[in-house]
Amino acid sequence: MSKEKQPPIPSESNAETHERQRQRAADFRHRLTELHARFVNFNQEMAALDFHTKQNLENKDRLTKHMASMSLLLGLKKAKESSPMQSKTVGTDISLL
Repeated sequence: MSKEKQPPIPSESNAETHERQRQRAADFRHRLTELHARFVNFNQEMAALDFHTKQNLENKDRLTKHMASMSLLLGLKKAKESSPMQSKTVGTDISLL
């Protein structure tokens, strides 16, 4: 991708050659500045993506734990409801004493 060095144009004076080189250097600096800005922007986007990915994984872990505990509670409730000896309120019936 490197350009070959351009030979000076025979009718070009030293001042014109210098101006052409100065312009090429300015163009190169401008392209380099644009590339650097794009690189910085890319790094910021990647950092944000990494942050959100980490947050999503933490939220997924919390949700998984919550779902597991809710499933356990639901299982206990169903087991209690399907038990042949359903719990009755003790302490309000005086005849049991």
